Amino acid sequence: MTIKQGAGRIPSRQTLKEYLESKLVELKESEIIPDSLTFAGNGEPTLHPYFDGIIIDTIALRDQYFPEAMVTVLTNSTTLNRPEVSEALKKIDQNILKLDAGTEETYQKINQPRSGIRLADIVENLIRFDGNIILQTLFVRGNYRGASIDNTTEKEVKIWLNHIEKIKPAYVDDLPHRPGHTGRKPRKDTGRRTGKNCRPGQ
Repeated sequence: MTIKQGAGRIPSRQTLKEYLESKLVELKESEIIPDSLTFAGNGEPTLHPYFDGIIIDTIALRDQYFPEAMVTVLTNSTTLNRPEVSEALKKIDQNILKLDAGTEETYQKINQPRSGIRLADIVENLIRFDGNIILQTLFVRGNYRGASIDNTTEKEVKIWLNHIEKIKPAYVDDLPHRPGHTGRKPRKDTGRRTGKNCRPGQ
């Protein structure tokens, strides 16, 4: 679902709840059963100031209308240091969390996070999920705004795999190149592999 607001505004928790319920009622009346209620798309969903409450509302509405559907959140992992965010994510069925680099330097080049966000902190926060996550990684190689970017080197992949060993995700999703990132090229052998089979030296 998409909710359009004025510039600089975000929908309130109540607005999202009402809109979600209206869409679920519509699906119910149309006899369409969703597999998942997913938070994704443009922007970072966990930045909403009432994200934890929104998750509570979503789970309650899911249980009311489509109890077999999953609740899924795709996040870039940068807000996992906020207890209310990590606790909310632990309530849902499917966490899809990002980790795009092995080294700090490459992470900063690829993700360009706001000041103060470090790869080491993100890895530690991911470890706290005790493996109950799907880890997404975008492998890229090329140049972006004059800077060389490559997280597919032997060094990068080895360190990335060491992170995976500590995080122990349910499985790893190796993503193809995203449109709109000019100059970044994906590696050719993109695919999916289970977390337990991600080992250094493969």
